[in-house]
Amino acid sequence: MGDGKPSHHPDDVADWLLSDPTPAERRLLHDAEMRAAEAVVHLLEHGVESAMNLYNRSASDGQS
Repeated sequence: MGDGKPSHHPDDVADWLLSDPTPAERRLLHDAEMRAAEAVVHLLEHGVESAMNLYNRSASDGQS
């Protein structure tokens, strides 16, 4: 997860970075948290290699 750059007020990066997430960002964070929890369960049940193969994929490959 990156912090990106604020397009609406680039001179105030610290305030932007520390501000509350938007509703859309909250949904993305929730989805990421759920996926991370699933990955931990999979790791514990199936081992490191299986979890890495299933969960360590980039979004660009259409698998995450």
